[in-house]
Amino acid sequence: MTTTPGGEPIPPVAHDPASRRSFLKYSALAASVPALQSVLANPAAAAAAPGAYAPVPPTAIGPQIPAKGYLVQEIGERLYWLTDGFYQIMFLVTKRHQDKKQRVIVVDAPPTLGGNILRAIEEVAPGARISHLVYSHYHADHIGAADKLRDASLPKLVIIAHEQTAHLLKQVPESSRPPMPNRSVSSRYRLEVDDQVLEFHYKGPNHSQDNLFIYAPRQRVLNVVDIVYPGWVPFRNLVVSTNIPETRTTSSWSSTSRPTSAGT
Repeated sequence: MTTTPGGEPIPPVAHDPASRRSFLKYSALAASVPALQSVLANPAAAAAAPGAYAPVPPTAIGPQIPAKGYLVQEIGERLYWLTDGFYQIMFLVTKRHQDKKQRVIVVDAPPTLGGNILRAIEEVAPGARISHLVYSHYHADHIGAADKLRDASLPKLVIIAHEQTAHLLKQVPESSRPPMPNRSVSSRYRLEVDDQVLEFHYKGPNHSQDNLFIYAPRQRVLNVVDIVYPGWVPFRNLVVSTNIPETRTTSSWSSTSRPTSAGT
């Protein structure tokens, strides 16, 4: 059985949709282990601890997280990266106009970030409102704080997800279910909000049945969740993926695209 660095057993997670709710329970258990907390708070120190962990190369160590609990950085033309050192998301802000407020497209809403998503948006685009929320896939550890964003968004929030996502979410008890998507993606979809563009591509099962490839063509940023992280090997078995039908770069994407990945 897998254990935390402190020796606490972590039961294997089954692959049915309801069992994904247990992720947060075991994340909380792991966070309570001092050894793991030190890794999340200061990965550089953990890498230097003799005998405790295999050395972590500098390129695989994330940025230092400020005392406020999150780091937000612009990585290209009002596309921002937000992380708490554990999970990360991206969001895009439209161009400022005198006659209307800026709008924001948010990709995912992890519970670990929660209200810090709204704080980060207010920090970089004061007064902007969320108009679109994208679900990369249905797992609660990536969209569990969606209700907080809905309550602080424009009245008609558009929630975009793959067409299978709604079916998978219906298997989750209503009391713990995030807001249901109201716009679906089958194989591909292009979203244009003022001057910002996102393209959605479905490549088949990868990590989950509904995981989307989310691409910002202007900024040349590709967001693919829970598969590959810069500087790290992929998750074992590509995170419970049963079939990866296509791994080549889509020809319409530039070879200079900058990949970003969100997850644990």
